[in-house]
Amino acid sequence: MQDFAVAEPITSVEEIGECWKTNFSPNSSLDTIVELSMKLSRDGNVEEVIVVDRERFDHDGVFNAASSELSKALVECGPYKFPVDLYPDWKVINIRFDPSKMFGQ
Repeated sequence: MQDFAVAEPITSVEEIGECWKTNFSPNSSLDTIVELSMKLSRDGNVEEVIVVDRERFDHDGVFNAASSELSKALVECGPYKFPVDLYPDWKVINIRFDPSKMFGQ
């Protein structure tokens, strides 16, 4: 498990590490940007992952799959280690995943 600095919250799939399993490839839709909000408990466990664009999640299969994969990875990679005294700063972390950056497009 990685430690994440509060000054640099989780912002990219690279920081999720080996927990993220994906069916994305360079041939997949690279314009499927996913934004999630992750709520954490004081001990760094994931309490909830919320997909920001629920309407797109409900109607776009590729977006739905990417959001689900990323949400699962965030939960599996926990607990995250942050300074407990700074809990108000990291209790909710917003993540923006752009697969085109993952594949160097």
